[in-house]
Amino acid sequence: GAAHVLPATGAITYNVKIGDSVYAMEGDHIEPGVTVLNPDKAENAAFNTLSCVGNTATVISGDAKGARGFVTGTHGGVEHVLCYFPEETLDQLAIGDRIVFLTEEGLKCLDGYNVQNIFVDLSDFLSSDKRNAVATGMDGKYFLAANMVFPGDFAVKFLDEVRDQGVYNTNGLAVCDVKKNKMTLLRGMDIRFIKAVNVHTLSAVYMTFSGVNKHLIGMFSDTGKYFSDKLPRYWTTGYTDLGYPEKQKSVRNVMLTAHGTVTLGLELDGNKIEYALEGADLPQKIIVNRAFSKMRVYLKENSESGSYTVTPPSITVDLS
Repeated sequence: GAAHVLPATGAITYNVKIGDSVYAMEGDHIEPGVTVLNPDKAENAAFNTLSCVGNTATVISGDAKGARGFVTGTHGGVEHVLCYFPEETLDQLAIGDRIVFLTEEGLKCLDGYNVQNIFVDLSDFLSSDKRNAVATGMDGKYFLAANMVFPGDFAVKFLDEVRDQGVYNTNGLAVCDVKKNKMTLLRGMDIRFIKAVNVHTLSAVYMTFSGVNKHLIGMFSDTGKYFSDKLPRYWTTGYTDLGYPEKQKSVRNVMLTAHGTVTLGLELDGNKIEYALEGADLPQKIIVNRAFSKMRVYLKENSESGSYTVTPPSITVDLS
């Protein structure tokens, strides 16, 4: 006899998409678009259970980095998660590219073989309301604008009301460096849309806004300069052991330049220390000399005087 082999499950399917007629082809459980699987059976079961139709999937590495698609469904029996990407993105995808998913359980990352939870700390800040979340990827970083829950006076209402009453689409931007496993959160921008642009000599992340800044187009900047807004700004790192869980660590000092009044905060093993800084043109050094196992660094300000520059803090840590 002769084998009769039909296209089947898995991999990247280039010529079968959602919306195609099922009567116009022969196949054996073909999966349209991009197939995602975690080889760990228990983790894959959780991944399939928590993935929902419409979850945004963002490619953050390879030739297709920055491209966005979405989950179209799951395939029981083989326990695959299926994703749609535009045709031009499929041509650039390859096994090994990393795709980040925002789910109800937080961020998950596919590297072509494995799906894993990443940036678990981010889940502490994400609101349950993810209707307005938008994301993009560039140079191994995942940029997510979403409704976020911040502590105390930095809480924000999210209702379908007039924005002048203090109601926002989004209030925070998470910058997740997947390569270096580093995360920072930036509060103070009501972002409507965000897109990575990488053409010729131009490589930048652009965004548009809602509310008072709806006429502006912004560009992400590592220098920390933001558009003015009545929403007080808040910046934080994740809660981390710096990759040295067994070593004793001590913060010696912190240096930063702030052109406006800010509060620098350190959370060391659950204990918070805050330093009030006045605006200055030159870098300021704050002597700390405190031991810790895990730490978080944050900046906050309550000024409504407009935009000004705050550089990311430089932290000196001793290991022993």
